[in-house]
Amino acid sequence: MVELFPLRRLSRVVAGLAAAGLLMLPVAPSASAHTPHDDIADATLSPNFVEDGVAFSISRGILLKSVDGALSWTRIVRGLDNISDLVSIHVSPSEPDTLFLASNGDGIYKSTDQGESWDRVNAGLGRADVRLVVSSPRTSDVAFAAGGTTGLFRTSDGGSTWEAITAFGDISVRSIAFSPEPDGSVMLGDAEGGVHRSEDGGETWLTSALDGAGPVQAIAVSPAFDSDGTFFVGSEQAGIFKTTDAGSSFTAVNTGMDDLAISSVVVSEGFASDSAVWASTQDSGVFSSLDGGTTWRQTSDGLINDPQAGSPGYEDRPAYGTLSVSDDSNGRRTMLLATFNGLYLSADSGVEWRELETLSSTILVGLAVSPTYASDSTVAVTTYINGAFLSEDGGTTWTAANDGLEETTASRKAPDRIARLYGITFSPAYESDHTIFSATSSKFLRSTDGGRTWNETVPQGTKAGDIPHQFTIVVSPSYAEDETILLGDGSTGDVFISTDGGLGFSELANVGGLIRSIVVSPEFATDDTLFAGTGHGIFRSVNRGSTWEALGLKGENVGSLAVSPQFGTDQTMFAGTLAGLFITTDGGTTWERPATAGFRPRDSIEAVALSPNFVVDGTALVTARGRGLFRSTDRGKTFEPVGADLLDRNLLFDTFSKSTASPIVFSPAYASDRTVFGFSGTELLKSTDDGETWNAIVIPRTMRDGSAEPPDRGTATNRSIPWLALPAATGVLASIVAGVLFRRRRRQPS
Repeated sequence: MVELFPLRRLSRVVAGLAAAGLLMLPVAPSASAHTPHDDIADATLSPNFVEDGVAFSISRGILLKSVDGALSWTRIVRGLDNISDLVSIHVSPSEPDTLFLASNGDGIYKSTDQGESWDRVNAGLGRADVRLVVSSPRTSDVAFAAGGTTGLFRTSDGGSTWEAITAFGDISVRSIAFSPEPDGSVMLGDAEGGVHRSEDGGETWLTSALDGAGPVQAIAVSPAFDSDGTFFVGSEQAGIFKTTDAGSSFTAVNTGMDDLAISSVVVSEGFASDSAVWASTQDSGVFSSLDGGTTWRQTSDGLINDPQAGSPGYEDRPAYGTLSVSDDSNGRRTMLLATFNGLYLSADSGVEWRELETLSSTILVGLAVSPTYASDSTVAVTTYINGAFLSEDGGTTWTAANDGLEETTASRKAPDRIARLYGITFSPAYESDHTIFSATSSKFLRSTDGGRTWNETVPQGTKAGDIPHQFTIVVSPSYAEDETILLGDGSTGDVFISTDGGLGFSELANVGGLIRSIVVSPEFATDDTLFAGTGHGIFRSVNRGSTWEALGLKGENVGSLAVSPQFGTDQTMFAGTLAGLFITTDGGTTWERPATAGFRPRDSIEAVALSPNFVVDGTALVTARGRGLFRSTDRGKTFEPVGADLLDRNLLFDTFSKSTASPIVFSPAYASDRTVFGFSGTELLKSTDDGETWNAIVIPRTMRDGSAEPPDRGTATNRSIPWLALPAATGVLASIVAGVLFRRRRRQPS
């Protein structure tokens, strides 16, 4: 694309006109700031944020990137084949196009194109659990990485190889920092209150102990360290310590700070003249000092502390985490703060904070196509918390289908929170009974008028309070005769059954593992057979769920199952696991990996779906995490990539948070219409050429008052802001207008 007018010049012109009062900047559409609970593990601004407006955040374990000053966000998927959560991100100070990602189970990823694509760089790590990676300010070739529990590693070739620093064999390193040129020292903080400094690249270390400090969570070095010898240490139990003699001695500097559990510390780029330092604390937010840390003032106006932070199940997640700061030439400072409650931005040096939306209420979680799609063109979707939507023209137009779904108590003040839903499915007899099924976390939902109104049932187990949660819905293929529905509980492994169309349920049995997927045999009416994919293998029932037996893939985490429509004769089933794709042609007795698949044998499989005409066309679609969509037309023997531009558009067919439905669904009339639907984040995509090309379908966002906002148009992104519809918007422009683009909204935990 040719840039007719340089964007940086355009941004300066716009900023100048706005400052002079000669340009009226439109206010963005009202944003439902992070209605989903987008717990931010880490966030950082580009070293060139003033010029490029680039920022990164990790929300709910996925990587997001902004190119417009943190105003809107897009998920990055290319090359990120991780099966565990991403935990921290580092942008090289000297080469902003180079980044490192740490994960708590997949090691380290590196990008050399400003985060657009990633590769694993784990040679020599010896472990896949990594807490953080930090590179030298002189070159990205030199970096240190801390193991999640113990160990320290070093690279001198940009991550191609890593070597263990033996002096830290059993020490948990919590923080890493480099001093600027020409000193080149590296400093470390450990879990026992130790501060270590090396002047020779990690060969030898000088150690100081901060008694009673607890884990050293942060180290921030003065830009003039070579002359002033100053750096700051943030501890988890005793606040901030300062040294002015390169670490020989430390002094506690906590005057004015009422929370001594430090998350991060940042030193101003102009510290030599302005003496500015900032810190985030685990429970109170942000503090600033303008006298080199001698005194502190809380600057947390607008920050909201989520009461779930630190609660059971979230003990390792403090309310406030990483703080990132960027200065511009006019003395304005943009700050980004990662919190358990979401992502916050300050455009005025921390005086006021405003919530940003990183994840959308319209993230898709369920997709169903009418069994009579050829005649009625009906498609239904469910969203994370914005309710259900129905289209009767193949996805061209959509209508909210939320009558009876509204969660008035859970909605609280969030204007776009309608209902937190999971999967959705049509009755096989939809043409005559107009019935659709869905679910909340613990309620079964049924509509008998094509989604116009809904009624709920709370399935009860054999014990008081024994209610299924986050369950997968399976409907008998002969529902018109037997009215049978089964529920697979994703939190306990229990199976529930209804034989009256969902009016009442009874508990059958426990599968033996947490259910991630459950399917029925196409001949269920006669063979009574069910299959369940769990966190440690596949189980089968041949008596409608009353008892279960282990079937295969012991120890594998099975997230997706697809049964051949002619299972009774071909005994074929596909299983997508975190360690690859498996296929059986003998009903599950034996399982094999495809010998010549187009993806790597152990790629994590997010979804697998089979054509309804599988016996004739042999078509299967598979999503491999970080690598895209693949198609087989020979019953899974070989696969080739399709949807070539999906990864370029940062689209990956996968599910968001506790999967209960497949993100790929074939049209029942696929043999004639060649149509497939899939969802990725807020995007519903439709292909009418066997998956070769995909067109995005817009799902509206509905407000509780019945109005509709402009729809989301990106995967895990904020709504598009028309006047920012440029290749990128710079940090300068974003900092100037951020105050008018976002209104503060309070949100209760969800």
